[in-house]
Amino acid sequence: MKLIKQLKTRVRLSLMNIIPRSKFIWALGGRSYSGNPRFLLNYILQNHKEITAFWLTRNKKLAKQLRAQGLPSYYDRSILGVFYAIRAKYYFYTHICANELSKKYSSGAVAVNLWHGIGIKTIEGTMGRRPKNNDQGSYYMLSTTAQMNKKYCESFLISETQCMPFGTPRNDHFFKDKSTQRSYLKKNSKKEYDLIRLLEKYTKVFIYLPTFRDSINEKAVDQSMDYAMTNQYLEKNNQILLLKPHLSSQYEKSLHAKFSHIRYIPEGCDLNLILPFTDVLITDYSSVYFDYILLNKPIILYPYDYHHYTQECRALYFDYYESTVGPYAYTFSALFKLIQQDLIAPDYSKIRETFWGNYRGKSCHDITDFIKKLDAE
Repeated sequence: MKLIKQLKTRVRLSLMNIIPRSKFIWALGGRSYSGNPRFLLNYILQNHKEITAFWLTRNKKLAKQLRAQGLPSYYDRSILGVFYAIRAKYYFYTHICANELSKKYSSGAVAVNLWHGIGIKTIEGTMGRRPKNNDQGSYYMLSTTAQMNKKYCESFLISETQCMPFGTPRNDHFFKDKSTQRSYLKKNSKKEYDLIRLLEKYTKVFIYLPTFRDSINEKAVDQSMDYAMTNQYLEKNNQILLLKPHLSSQYEKSLHAKFSHIRYIPEGCDLNLILPFTDVLITDYSSVYFDYILLNKPIILYPYDYHHYTQECRALYFDYYESTVGPYAYTFSALFKLIQQDLIAPDYSKIRETFWGNYRGKSCHDITDFIKKLDAE
């Protein structure tokens, strides 16, 4: 068995040394078909026929599902998956390259970390550690502004020249009109389209997106809310609350089965496609706050466990109150009062300048242009 494993390793390394990587072949991937890589892939497929872009995944079922939708996707252990993994010069991902695209064939490729959100929290597990995305190729990090560059440079031990301050592909569609957004969903994202059609019958749509807690009982977020009282108010006023716990959390979903105007966002839905069709965001320390300010809509900040969170869960890289604009609610009673008000968006201009700079919805274009110029130098 050991001899066979060694032989396979030699064959793999030989193939990687013999077969050259092509600047026209780009591999994109993620834990699911969502986020920045998804939107960048769509952009490339529509606007750059000279580039062979595809979704490379370690999930065989996902690759099959995407191919059924007409998208180029390969399982990383399939024959075509291995071939393209070896040939691709650029690897785009959101967290850890080896876990999302190809564990064995990424070495030597140019790693482009598109990350999965800007924000004020420290990046758990990366502070002061170099990225383990590949061991030979170059490395670039998606960013937004000089302030965010500083955070990523300190977190990943990279230089500012490796940062790409181009905004985020997943938010490009925020800058398009509702008709264009709706048409895209109808054509490409049935699950999200069905959801927004459902939302149209309500007078107001709240969305509650709490962040992940590192050290807290998994039911704590649910326990901070009085869903029965909230549902009674929403039902009376023909409003709805959408709820989606963090992907790493496991909350008791059956708790909300009895509530007519509170519902979980269906599993697999891409939040970024849904956000423009909501009216008010409720969150705490999540990076979704900074995405949502691009929509210039009201946000209720609900840091009910601020002391516990900042002391026991996750440190904040930036000051919470200097980096956000309220209103703030520290108890459910205060939150419920805000839910009953007709809130208007505050002035986000200072925060937007700090965290987004001049970003106006051209992230996909700017990233693609930047990567293509690397080979022109």
